[in-house]
Amino acid sequence: MIIRIARTFPRKRYNGIGLSAYYLQKLSNQKNIIFTKKLRSKYFKLKKNNLLIEIDYKDLKFSETNGFNFILILLSKIYGELNFFLKIYFHIKSKNYSPKLIHLHSINYFLTAALLKNIYKIPLFINFSGSDFYRLKKLKILPIVVKTADKVFNVSKKIHSDLIRNYSNNKKFFYTSNGINTNIFKNLNFKRKKQFVAVGNLRWQKNYSKILNAFAIFLKKRLDYKLLIIGEGDEKEKLKLEIKKLKLDKKVILCGYKEHKQIAKIVSESCIYLMSSVSEGLPKSLMESIACGTPVITTNAGDCGLVAKDCGIVLSVKCKNETFAESIYKMISNKALWKKYKDNCLKNSNNYSWEKYCKNITKFY
Repeated sequence: MIIRIARTFPRKRYNGIGLSAYYLQKLSNQKNIIFTKKLRSKYFKLKKNNLLIEIDYKDLKFSETNGFNFILILLSKIYGELNFFLKIYFHIKSKNYSPKLIHLHSINYFLTAALLKNIYKIPLFINFSGSDFYRLKKLKILPIVVKTADKVFNVSKKIHSDLIRNYSNNKKFFYTSNGINTNIFKNLNFKRKKQFVAVGNLRWQKNYSKILNAFAIFLKKRLDYKLLIIGEGDEKEKLKLEIKKLKLDKKVILCGYKEHKQIAKIVSESCIYLMSSVSEGLPKSLMESIACGTPVITTNAGDCGLVAKDCGIVLSVKCKNETFAESIYKMISNKALWKKYKDNCLKNSNNYSWEKYCKNITKFY
């Protein structure tokens, strides 16, 4: 039996979250019990005999208020995880389960996973996203996490190289790449519209301000295009204000959450996929765009540059808005260049799938 601990799990309304835990329980040959935080949305159907236990608790977000006492917010996080741990522990104990392995999908619950590892004397596997890795590094607790884990899986080659370089016990580190649903994200042969698209949570790491400013500059040369941004997040109101300030109200559409089939359609109808992130691992949305045959313009955050190398234009994270705008104009103005990138996207479209991703992990179960 495998215990999976995940902050998120895919649901009807939030179909792009927690996909690693979902596909691993689906493609694993062993029984899985997934513990996750409760959300008000029906979760995806599980593989037969697998279970999902939702744990309801509340904590405060660091971004919810500027003047709120930091210590109080931190205490709410600690209380939340303690509550989470106790409910997991007593559930396992009440059912007389004998878990073989703990797989942690959300670094938020590291303390819970470490305590369970110590209680049941079983291995702990951890997934690292780009955000997890850089957050742990900044907080200077990465060595503790690495020492506690028996195996560490990560989606980024850059992160993998960093771990190998800085830690002597490098046999516990494994590069897995990332996965996408290639039954949905594929060459749909839709007619391209005069639009660009960006997909991802509306948070500071995505740096949407750069895209907005670059798009405003681009419109000085070409007024016949619009920009669609798909996603929700803490910075939505801030982006609305910036759109208004740049007078882009009629040119930029904040689409909110969309189901995967809707995203695939919009991406396949768009001329270019735009990404301006300052921090990434290996974003699924970039891989999904490539699978749809949509050329990309992206910064070189995380592994974005490695993935997009032949499929579009790769810019420095620190590039100027004018440089980003000029890259958009260059790709739109050169049909031969756009077609070259599109063809390369389709050639690389089968490089990523959840089946490949899961095989890289389940062989260690």
